Amino acid sequence: AVTMNGPDEGENGMGLQLPSHNNKRILLVEDDRRIINFMQRGLEAEGITLDVVSAKTPALHLTESRRYNTIILDIYLGDEDGLDICRTLRQRSIDTPVLVMTAKDSMELREASVTAGANAYLPKPFSFDDLLSILEKMRQAYLTIDITVPTGFPAQVRA
Repeated sequence: AVTMNGPDEGENGMGLQLPSHNNKRILLVEDDRRIINFMQRGLEAEGITLDVVSAKTPALHLTESRRYNTIILDIYLGDEDGLDICRTLRQRSIDTPVLVMTAKDSMELREASVTAGANAYLPKPFSFDDLLSILEKMRQAYLTIDITVPTGFPAQVRA
């Protein structure tokens, strides 16, 4: 079992960094001020620290300098592509759970999100309760980590 002590981020004894429950930080990559305000009010009221950027370069810089519990990406960011940001994060071995959201929902976008490395997908508009529910499901899934032990057989670590 993985146990976490104190409010700091910690290792689970296997070298895997796990976000702390008491120090929630989310990176939001969004360019629509109305969505930013909606999410900022709600998430901060839940005790979550929210860092907000609207472009790829600052998003990648923050993910290299800070540890996030979750990254929320809008797919359409003006001239930039949130799925490209997701692919770049995965290529850089950043394993933070990623939620992608879009106002242009389609089966193709859902599939492209999975292919890009996203953990969850949320079409706009959405209720704040829907957002909290999906964030909690992502947190639970992240705490069940599949690893490969030296024998080559998969093992599972449960929180």
